[in-house]
Amino acid sequence: MTPIFTINFRREAYQRELARARARVLALAAWLAYFGVLAVVLGLYALNAGAFARRVAQLERQLERNRAQGAPAAQTLTQADAQMIERYAVNLAGQRDRLRRLGQILPPGVRLTQVQLNPENVSGPGPHTLALSGVLRADGREDRMRGVTALVTALQQDSVFRRGVSNIKLVSTTSVEGAGTEFVIECR
Repeated sequence: MTPIFTINFRREAYQRELARARARVLALAAWLAYFGVLAVVLGLYALNAGAFARRVAQLERQLERNRAQGAPAAQTLTQADAQMIERYAVNLAGQRDRLRRLGQILPPGVRLTQVQLNPENVSGPGPHTLALSGVLRADGREDRMRGVTALVTALQQDSVFRRGVSNIKLVSTTSVEGAGTEFVIECR
């Protein structure tokens, strides 16, 4: 009597073993990737610690050299230096408020291309210049200069923008065909 069907148990066992081997290889690859990433992170920490140790050693050598030369251990500020630092801090807060307000004042057709604080690079505690460069796009019906002068007038009349500024003036204008009017406004 011949069987109608036969079961190949060897083939089934082989496929089961093959599936287990694939699972083991995937698990091994996952663990290797995990430990590889961990090794890279720990290596970066080690490099950072080495750079930090070198920097600390360099600073200690500089400190010892300064002590050997008789440099003072602590710097003391004079009253004038403290006042200058305070003026700079107040000036920076005022500039921040001024720029925030500038965003609210600008009409929709104006695009600032450059904002420069102290463009002449003058050092010292004196007042510094804020230069605003931009482009005014006006309709074909409107006078280009009228829009720029209206902007300057709005800046001059705004109490927040004008605080700490004695003079706001239009330095230059250039009419560019199709692009609008380029302007430079100076606030001192």
